[in-house]
Amino acid sequence: MSKLLTKSEWSALFPKLKYVLSDCDGVLWNGDRAIEGAREFLGTLRQNGKRVCFVTNNSTKSREQILSKCLKLKFEAELSDVYGTAYATAAYLKMLGVGSVYLIGSPAIYHEITSLGIKCTGLGPDELDGNWNSWLNVKLEEGIQAVVAGFDEHFSLQKVCRAASYLLNPDCHFIVTNRDQSLPSERKDLVLPGTGCIISCLETAAGRPPIVVGKPYPTMIELLKKQFPDLDPENTLFIGDRLNTDIELGRRQGFKTLLVETGVHNREDIDPLKAPTYYLPSLNDICGFIG
Repeated sequence: MSKLLTKSEWSALFPKLKYVLSDCDGVLWNGDRAIEGAREFLGTLRQNGKRVCFVTNNSTKSREQILSKCLKLKFEAELSDVYGTAYATAAYLKMLGVGSVYLIGSPAIYHEITSLGIKCTGLGPDELDGNWNSWLNVKLEEGIQAVVAGFDEHFSLQKVCRAASYLLNPDCHFIVTNRDQSLPSERKDLVLPGTGCIISCLETAAGRPPIVVGKPYPTMIELLKKQFPDLDPENTLFIGDRLNTDIELGRRQGFKTLLVETGVHNREDIDPLKAPTYYLPSLNDICGFIG
């Protein structure tokens, strides 16, 4: 059962921690504004010898771009601290030996994929004339070995047509960055559809499920463990604002988990069967625990 994190519980947990893995949007910042106390909290962790890593499902930013935002908002960070789905997807493709990709996604994913020497097509908007019959004239590339999908501001049904057609080949991999159903927004009266909406459309058309790289699936943790082999449930805390991605990933890995209420979910949303270890209104509340 989840419980409010208290100073005494933090004092018992803190000495056991070697790694603190944190989501970004809704935990450390909202938009271009750092959340109060988040910078100070992570800084204190580092001063006490804890390794801090940024683990985000945001597929619109490359590893370098996420690092740049950290530094802009005055969070101490290095490139090796950053694990985003654009980077993780490219690393996964390289591991599979894929040489040619059709991409529905952002320039960030394109950059990460092509930087590893993998051919990538599909970036940007398709030419559309408003007539679905024109799809019959769509030219398909030869030799596509994987369809990769993330958030794409130019998403269209013509892109679905291309992707599903490539996926008729059972040997073509279907890999997606994440299933987040919405994008973070400071406007509570507005739903911004996320990557999960795109993935559901592609999955329906293709008639087959994808491999999901992002949280709550284990790919990014597997990458982290290659760099930090001693990362394990006994020495790791995962902090997030989404129960179905951040907290669920931590739960599946056996990590201690902390839900902060500065983003998508709050304590009223907690399912007792899939509860975080702890919850707090924000990271600012924890600053007073650390002496």
